[in-house]
Amino acid sequence: MIPTAWTQHNSMILIPCLARLCQQQTYPLTTTTTTTMSGDSNIGAWIQLAKLTAAAGEMAPFPYIKGVAGCIKTILEVIELAGKNNEDLQDLAESIGMTMQIIKETVEAHGDTSATHFRGVCEDLQKYLEGITTELNATRRKLKSKSIIRFLTTKKVSVAIDGYKQRVNNIKADYLVLVTTDARLAMSEMQDTLSVTVTQATETAQSRITSTVKSQAHCIRGEIRSLGDIQREHTAQICEKLHDMKGYYKGQVRELFPGDIYLGKLVSPSRCYSDLGYEERYCTVECSSAAKFIRVYQHSPNNEEAILKQFIEDSDALINIKHPNIVQIFGICNSPNFPAIIFHGSTQILFRVHECNLTAKQLIHFYIQTFYDLKSVSEYMSRHYIYFPCAPDHVPMSMNMGKLS
Repeated sequence: MIPTAWTQHNSMILIPCLARLCQQQTYPLTTTTTTTMSGDSNIGAWIQLAKLTAAAGEMAPFPYIKGVAGCIKTILEVIELAGKNNEDLQDLAESIGMTMQIIKETVEAHGDTSATHFRGVCEDLQKYLEGITTELNATRRKLKSKSIIRFLTTKKVSVAIDGYKQRVNNIKADYLVLVTTDARLAMSEMQDTLSVTVTQATETAQSRITSTVKSQAHCIRGEIRSLGDIQREHTAQICEKLHDMKGYYKGQVRELFPGDIYLGKLVSPSRCYSDLGYEERYCTVECSSAAKFIRVYQHSPNNEEAILKQFIEDSDALINIKHPNIVQIFGICNSPNFPAIIFHGSTQILFRVHECNLTAKQLIHFYIQTFYDLKSVSEYMSRHYIYFPCAPDHVPMSMNMGKLS
């Protein structure tokens, strides 16, 4: 390969000579003539591209690209000076410039691997262009620009340049096919590798899981047994609670049977219970040693349904009442033949009996306290929407405190 310095030396000799020739003919080198044809500016652009390509070749490890770019730059500068209005020279410059552009764009797009494919054609083109430069140096001695133009526009030169251009195009096409094929092969290999990797990873994960399960099997069985014990314990507790709930009316108060209740005397013998549908007596209960009093609902075939309905309503109302001045339920006898409500309180006496045993001063304090107690009861029952009728003279008393029943 002829060194690039040689090409630069020829350019330094040839270009000034062509400038003098153009001045001797009628083609002065002025700025006004450079815009007469669009081809002139195109040649200038190709020259600039050749300079950039040569500079890029300087930085890359491909001296053959730098060399051919330098030769192209020299030839294009000759064409620019010699053929201002020559269409054939414009076409020749276009062909040379396109050849260089194809090489440059391919190398820029695909990098070092593509550059090596152009080595042969670059070296051949450089030799050819250096040969043309040598002949032009011989032609310049005749100082006839027409001879230079005639030489550059011969079919031989044009065909040769087109041939190099075609070679470059073919190399680019072959390289792109090769790149595409390699990419597909690489992708296929990557897919195979990925498939193998995924399979191996899956097998490894399954193996680890199996190994972990086997190594922790005793712990897992222990946890299962522990959970089973906890479940059985909870079930036993639920069963125990359900068992305890048996014998309770609606789960809140004791459900008693008639045989568990022992009736005593009436709480108020003078009271007319027939209008109320029940009577109140003192009583004792089998399951408790403390005396109680009981409300026994009495019915006949004529009013059985109404009395039982009243019993249920009173039971439900009293179960949910929690107030210190309202007597609390001990239990319920839910027998149809003996419906009864059993209350706490063994020392209770009637209100009218209690007030008869008080002095005037005690009676005043008692009435004041009773007023506030009744007010408290009224407010409580109003808040809870409860209606519970009771005659004041039949309020049971316990420890000087009235309790509605």
